[in-house]
Amino acid sequence: MSDFSLILATYGRREELVRFLESLCGQTIGKSGFELIVVDQNDAIDLAPILGEYADRMELTHVRSPVKGLSYNRNIGLDRSRGRIVAFPDDDCRYYPDTLDRVRRAFDAEPDAEMVVGAIYDREQRRPLIREWPERRVVLDKGNFFLLYSSITLFSKRTRERFDEELGVGRSFGGYEDTDYVFRALASGAKTVFVPEVQVWHPDRCSTDRMPMEAVASYGRGFGAFAAKNLCIPVLWLFLKALGLHLGVWLWRLARGDREGAARRWEAFSSRLEGLVRHLRDHRTRPPARS
Repeated sequence: MSDFSLILATYGRREELVRFLESLCGQTIGKSGFELIVVDQNDAIDLAPILGEYADRMELTHVRSPVKGLSYNRNIGLDRSRGRIVAFPDDDCRYYPDTLDRVRRAFDAEPDAEMVVGAIYDREQRRPLIREWPERRVVLDKGNFFLLYSSITLFSKRTRERFDEELGVGRSFGGYEDTDYVFRALASGAKTVFVPEVQVWHPDRCSTDRMPMEAVASYGRGFGAFAAKNLCIPVLWLFLKALGLHLGVWLWRLARGDREGAARRWEAFSSRLEGLVRHLRDHRTRPPARS
C-alpha cells in the first residue's frame, strides 16, 4: 500500500496536467510512495495517450466519469483510494520535489494529527501565492481555519468522510466544498495542523477581481450554502465578515467610479446571501445530499 493517494478530478486541461505529472515524477519519496487516481470528466480531450506515457513512472489509475462535478468525482477517487493519506491536487498545480516527503515528515512529527495543510508558494520568486501564509505551525480550529487551508495543500488520513456533492465546481453552489470538508472534520474533533514547510505551486489568479462574473456568483452561492449547512457562531461570524468585506469594497469602488469592479463585489455580496437562503429553503423540504 502506498503512503499517498492523490485524487485528481480533471476537465478541460492538457498542458497543465502534463506539468503536474512531471512534478510527480521528481518526488523524492519515489514512485512506490504514492498512487495517482485521475478522474477524467473530459469529452473533447482524450487523456489516455498522455496518461499512458506515465504509466511506468508511477502507479496511475485512469477513471472516466460521464458526470461533471468536482465533489462527485473526488468522491469517486476516494472510493478507489488505498493510500494511508489522501490529497486533492488541482490539474493546474504542481508539487515541489519534496512536497510529499515533507507531508510524511509532518505527520511523523504530529502523530495525533488527522490532517496536515500547507502553503501555496512560489519558490522561484520566494513569495506566497493566493494569500499570506503563516511562517510557523498553527493548529487549526473552527475560528481560525478559513485562511489557513487550501484544498490543494490538504493532506488527510483516510477516513469515511466524503465531499458534499451539492457543493463545488459543476454545481449551482459552485465552491467551498473543501471548506465544508475541513470544517466538518474540525467539528468532529480531528486535529489539523498548518505546516509552512509543506508547499505547493498554483497560478496566482484566484481573487474575486480576476474571476469571470459567472464564477464569482457560483462561488458566492457555494459560500452561502456552506454557511447555511454548518451554521454556528464561528461560521455566522465568518459569513458576516465576508458580507461586510464585499459590501465595503462595493461602496469604495462605486465612490471611485469603478462600475465593473463594483458590479463584481455586489455579485459576490448578493450571491452569498442567495446561497444561504436557497440552501436553508431547500433543506426544509428534503434531506441533505450524501456527504
